[in-house]
Amino acid sequence: MAEAGHAKLLELCRPGVPEGALYAAASQAMMLRILADIPDANVMVTKVSGAVWPPSLSHDPHLVPTVGTAMEEGGPHVSIVTAQVDGYGVELERTFFLGAVPEAAKAPFAAMLEARALAYARARPGADMAAIDSAVRKAIGERGYGDRILHRTGHGFGITGHEAPYLAEGYGRDLEPGMLVSIEPGIYIPGLGGFRHSDTVLIRDDGGVSLTRAPESLEELTFAI
Repeated sequence: MAEAGHAKLLELCRPGVPEGALYAAASQAMMLRILADIPDANVMVTKVSGAVWPPSLSHDPHLVPTVGTAMEEGGPHVSIVTAQVDGYGVELERTFFLGAVPEAAKAPFAAMLEARALAYARARPGADMAAIDSAVRKAIGERGYGDRILHRTGHGFGITGHEAPYLAEGYGRDLEPGMLVSIEPGIYIPGLGGFRHSDTVLIRDDGGVSLTRAPESLEELTFAI
């Protein structure tokens, strides 16, 4: 469901397209998939949302675009697909570009991918969640973006979209098999934009496996206009 909504966002997102059109199309794609897969889903605990933060907003993940916010040439844009499906949360997000990739965006994009890979490598049963966040912060800092971190490495999913357990400083609890968390280290640079991929990750005995899939590389996430 999340992949269907995200694919629709990427398909339609081009310079000048308003936020409202993306939200409507992504939400419709997700709801159609939910109703096909779970025809008796409880509609009171089923809701979907898909949006894109253009470069002028993506430097702050807590800003909220209006329905009239227009997409822009270049990037980084940040897609955000979240849902509560029959009572349970899911999330899928990507950083992408429309047309050319600004030269200044290449290094932070690469640093974000490295931090994400580090988090995935450490996301296994018995790992201390605060230690994962600290390692990610250290890695981002070594690339020169330590003062550009605005949130934790990840959060839990359950009956809401953001809940414990947290991959965050001060949260000294070990990961356990069966936990469901996001992995989403981010870098945010005013005047340039935000860099964040997020997936919904299941912790298994042999490590973390992403339940959501979407393009990941800079090449895959640069779209012709």
